[in-house]
Amino acid sequence: MNNKVLKLVGSAWGQRIMIFSLVMIVMALFAPKFFLLSNIRSILLAVSIYGIMACGMLLVIVCGGIDLSIGSTAAMSGCIAAKTFVDHGYTPGGLVLGIVLALLFCVLLGLFHGIEVTYFRMPAFVMTLATKYAVYGLVQVYTGGAYVQPVYENDLFSIIGQSRPLGIPTPIIIMAVCVA
Repeated sequence: MNNKVLKLVGSAWGQRIMIFSLVMIVMALFAPKFFLLSNIRSILLAVSIYGIMACGMLLVIVCGGIDLSIGSTAAMSGCIAAKTFVDHGYTPGGLVLGIVLALLFCVLLGLFHGIEVTYFRMPAFVMTLATKYAVYGLVQVYTGGAYVQPVYENDLFSIIGQSRPLGIPTPIIIMAVCVA
């Protein structure tokens, strides 16, 4: 065998590729519909929100940091946007206001984390772990523990979440743009 191939197989990446390939082979044997386009689309749609958040976390991790509060922050910003939209009668102004308030919340929380970690030397792991639970508590208080979902037909939330340009769900396209 070629020395380059042997080096790849012996490397950490080579081992990961081999394990991934083995999982794909096993899935193909035991679930013949695994490689159907509809299944691949369903898997990509299911992981798209996490892929988008992972792209945002990439810079933080590359810089040597960590943010454990990203899930709670996403939940709170989503609740702020959706609840504002619902409370303003599904108007375009309510939608824009909801998105602006959600982004403002995220910016302020990120600024708070940055100040605590940079100026007060609080470890990022501890800081973001604490705010993860604090923000999750805020979500529960803000929503009253109820599920918040805009149910108005043909609103921007529905268009972004459910449209399929060229047969590809929009969240997958957004994830692909973020990854690129």
